Amino acid sequence: MALLAVAGLNKYWGADLLFENITFSLNKGEKMALVGRNGSGKTTLLKILRGQEDYDTGELSIATNTRIGYLRQDHTPMLTSKRTLLEEAKSVFSYIEAWEQTLRDLEKQMSSAQEENLKTLMDKYAQITAQYEAAGGYSILAKVRGVLFGMGFCEAELDKSVQSLSGGEKMRLAMAKLILEEPEVMLLDEPTNHLDLPTTEWLENHLATSNSSLIIVSHDRYFLDKVTNLTLELEN
Repeated sequence: MALLAVAGLNKYWGADLLFENITFSLNKGEKMALVGRNGSGKTTLLKILRGQEDYDTGELSIATNTRIGYLRQDHTPMLTSKRTLLEEAKSVFSYIEAWEQTLRDLEKQMSSAQEENLKTLMDKYAQITAQYEAAGGYSILAKVRGVLFGMGFCEAELDKSVQSLSGGEKMRLAMAKLILEEPEVMLLDEPTNHLDLPTTEWLENHLATSNSSLIIVSHDRYFLDKVTNLTLELEN
């Protein structure tokens, strides 16, 4: 099933043609490398697919309820919160944390509820508990920590303020959040920038087995060979 499809896409910068007649589709589970010389429009194409850039003519269709995550080359201005590194990564699961707080509130209400209200509270508690368990609520913290460690962070860095992180650290945090979000489609622009060899190897193994479909721009051909099974080349 095609998650996104492009037909006859053209893009101009002013009077200059950047690319024309781009036609391809990305199906569920496919992992595509997007290659071409510098200036051929790879990053612009990713932005068009993400909805952050307009195109001039052609068609772009995205399957209903398809979430598209985008890792841009430079996330330095994008991550400026006052949260810690761990809190920022956990924010991906804010809806689960909201359920957890609701459960604590219901427990307090049930402890002093009158009999006529107790059944209603218990039914609501059971419903939210089922949602919480189905979403993996009890393992969220372990999952977040595992991905952060995989992306090269250590225990001592988890309490660092996001504002104090370097550009490379913010890039790794942005990649960690995208992995935790698990969108149906990931658009990755040079994801191995700022990564050492062990982190690169962890990332390529994770992406190669991920359920997300991928479009990756990278100059690291070994990384692309390990992760992708299709290649789209922009030329001329």
